[in-house]
Amino acid sequence: MNDVVRPTILHADDDPIIRMTIGRALKNTGIDTIEAADGREALALIREHRKRLSAILSDFQMGGNDANEQHALNGLTLMQNVMNDPELAHIPRVMLTGAEDTMRKIATARRIDLTNTRVIAKPILDFYAFAAMMKQVIDSRQQ
Repeated sequence: MNDVVRPTILHADDDPIIRMTIGRALKNTGIDTIEAADGREALALIREHRKRLSAILSDFQMGGNDANEQHALNGLTLMQNVMNDPELAHIPRVMLTGAEDTMRKIATARRIDLTNTRVIAKPILDFYAFAAMMKQVIDSRQQ
């Protein structure tokens, strides 16, 4: 029996096709994923699995970017919650976005420091390169 523990990433995205595609790409390179369809589910799963998570990967524009959705938790707010929780803040964070300038403006306006959050632009065209980037994020945690 193989006792090697595979790295595990929490992946939050409201698009099931993207979750499936990224999940497959990561699994094919030796990374397991725990999937969440929104920020609230993601935060609960992060807290539940915090000891085994190698990284957190979240879409920026999940449900909840609409100001009228007060109870929703978008990707940026999810990351803010993670950074502000001493039990979670050490977990490396990666944000996926097709609107990096908008995300950074909102983060600045809300005083959310994304300095230690890696940002990857969408669409992802090369899943091998993406998986390699995620491995770098995981490896940086282990150093």
